[in-house]
Amino acid sequence: MVAISKPAFAILAVFNLFTGTSAAPASKPELTDYLSLIKVAPGLPTPKELGLTNEFLNNPIPEHAAHQARELLSKRYNPVCWPGVPQCSIADAAACFAYLNSLGSQRCVVNPGTSRVRMCVAGSCGWYGRPEIVRNGASSTCVTVAAGGNWVLGNCRVPLVGTVAGSNAAYGNGNFLVDIARVGYFD
Repeated sequence: MVAISKPAFAILAVFNLFTGTSAAPASKPELTDYLSLIKVAPGLPTPKELGLTNEFLNNPIPEHAAHQARELLSKRYNPVCWPGVPQCSIADAAACFAYLNSLGSQRCVVNPGTSRVRMCVAGSCGWYGRPEIVRNGASSTCVTVAAGGNWVLGNCRVPLVGTVAGSNAAYGNGNFLVDIARVGYFD
């Protein structure tokens, strides 16, 4: 057994304090419990029903896909960032992206005569679907809704504060518009 004297231990502790090193292992960041927080539109399955995990829902949005969706869309809708609209947390917005993207070919629907539907709410963030023409309604696969919203996440974020707000069309569907903003702004 190696004996360390009290003065040597004190010097080691001061050294660790100044250098930021320690013998303790780094702790994993605490995950947000999105399985309990996410609220979905009527008719859509919950994250638990899909078998999603908090680890999956806490992943950041894929960086490589952040800017690609808009370049491939026809110019039927001009996406916008909303600096004056109440912003929501990027982490919460990314959880809704992961959820909606995981729905794949499931339809996200705004019924005719409805101006806006909350597709997903996570923490401070709401993803809303709205039709370009209210009387017609709109429908798109949820994965294309996620792709359209991904443009907002990649282009409208305020990195220093970690917030985002904006609007874009669902990928390839200018009739279905995706709005991302702080919960309560449209409610």
